[in-house]
Amino acid sequence: MPPVTALRSQARARRAGPEESVLVLHGYGIRLALERGHLLIEDGIADRRRVRRLSRIDRQVKRIAIIGHAGTISLDAIRWLHDVKIPLVHLDTDGRVLALVAPDSPDHPTLRRAQARAADSEVGITIMRGLLRQKLDGQERVLQSLAAGPVALPQMELGRRALAQATDFITLRAAESQAAGAYWTAWGRVPVEFPTSDWDKIPQHWRTFGQRVSALTGSPRLAVNPANALLNYLYGILEAEARLALLAVGCDPGLGIQHADQRSRDSMACDVMEAVRPEVDTWLHAFLSIRTLHRQDFFELRNGQCRLMPNLARELAQTAALWGMKLGPVVEGVAQELYEAATRGDQPRRWAQQRSIVRTRSPALPTPLTEQNRKRGRPASPMGEPLASGRTINSGCPAMTREEFLKKVVPALRRIPVAQIAATVGLSEVYCAKIRGGRGVPHRSRWQVFAQVVGVLQP
Repeated sequence: MPPVTALRSQARARRAGPEESVLVLHGYGIRLALERGHLLIEDGIADRRRVRRLSRIDRQVKRIAIIGHAGTISLDAIRWLHDVKIPLVHLDTDGRVLALVAPDSPDHPTLRRAQARAADSEVGITIMRGLLRQKLDGQERVLQSLAAGPVALPQMELGRRALAQATDFITLRAAESQAAGAYWTAWGRVPVEFPTSDWDKIPQHWRTFGQRVSALTGSPRLAVNPANALLNYLYGILEAEARLALLAVGCDPGLGIQHADQRSRDSMACDVMEAVRPEVDTWLHAFLSIRTLHRQDFFELRNGQCRLMPNLARELAQTAALWGMKLGPVVEGVAQELYEAATRGDQPRRWAQQRSIVRTRSPALPTPLTEQNRKRGRPASPMGEPLASGRTINSGCPAMTREEFLKKVVPALRRIPVAQIAATVGLSEVYCAKIRGGRGVPHRSRWQVFAQVVGVLQP
């Protein structure tokens, strides 16, 4: 039997159990390919190989993360992932996002124009002030669980006050920096547990969280101890989830508000993840308090940089779904605020060379991440909101009875094309055809909408 075939036969005997929501691949010879309509996934090291097969209707796997550099992925596998809407994230061992394959994102030109203009407008300052306020609130909660946390709380309060009074991005950054200095100082003595048998194998600066700023770069990049390497890796996963969340609502991850444009990062993802960073910090503090790490979980490069071994990186990558859930309301809130600012009646649309139509209420975007309101973004609403045709239902009209709807409205619908009915009331053409033919009755909240379509009720 050929060696490759023998390895696959051994792998099939060691298939994993139920799939996790985040499928993490690591090792050498990673392979994603299409075989008989299923996605074939192979990873592992030497003879310790794993083989998984996903069908198009599998719903357990929500993310696929690759940690490694040796392997292949076929073009039809990328199309398969795109069709079933499973994102693929390729992470480096230091948490840097190397590649991202995401499903289709909604097309909202107005939203993206508003996002591009936010960096030079009051709306952008308002959004960033809100995101940073959430960050400082979360950091104060984290400080309450740290031994040195109470000492930093007064400085955090000064940063909060400066944030509330900030009128531009420079003062916003200054207020955030003031609070960050006190916050990370309180983290300095957080212990990192290693077994006594490893004490002679690790340097002294590995035993505590230490300074957030790396001695190699003067910034958090290129961590020199395990605690900061863990945090950097978690932040890398958070950034990947922020990219996916922004694409899901129709924003551009690269058009930042406060973070400057850079070719090597998605600045808007860095903006929105600020509000969720304290959640990651809380998770890491709990992890360090209950987990005993080992020397073999990390390796040190020649310049002193600390990196995670694949097994530990795989464990951290499993938290991706948690950060996606935390980011959902934050990203949707930012998108809605941008969209409302762009569609207000007092805002000129210079790209259209005309002022926008005055509206009493800004339209609401869909909520694909939290699904708090699935009706958002639909063109029609039954009571008192604009319809797709621009007409409005008068909520003060007397309620119709079922008998009145069947005798007066349904027969009159037969004179109106189904497409026109569907476009006006916001329902599908198939369902409107059933109502028009007398084979179905809509909910009573929509009877007045149909009545206005046929002219039985006047707006």
